[in-house]
Amino acid sequence: MNINSNMLEVILNSTISISELTKAGAKKIFDGLSKDNSKIVLRNNKPVAALISPDRYQDLLEKEEDLQLLEMALARQGKDSALTTREDFLKEMGIDDKSLLELPEIEME
Repeated sequence: MNINSNMLEVILNSTISISELTKAGAKKIFDGLSKDNSKIVLRNNKPVAALISPDRYQDLLEKEEDLQLLEMALARQGKDSALTTREDFLKEMGIDDKSLLELPEIEME
């Protein structure tokens, strides 16, 4: 991966050492986190943690869930792309139209 000067500047501005975190005070650093901002915590110049805002964390969780759902949908689509008719589905499940009509009404609140 080639790192240009802009990327290097972003990386350097996004890192903080554990000693700097301790000296600067966590409150100041946490207050500086915004939705699009994050900090990489370094120990001996190696990344050990990432600090992100709660909003950014929630966004990442939602994107992860979306990707999992997409992955499941694509896997299902790949298994059998043929469509099933209503009649074939009911026959496969052992259900006939008469038994559907005999089902009790369900009240929705």
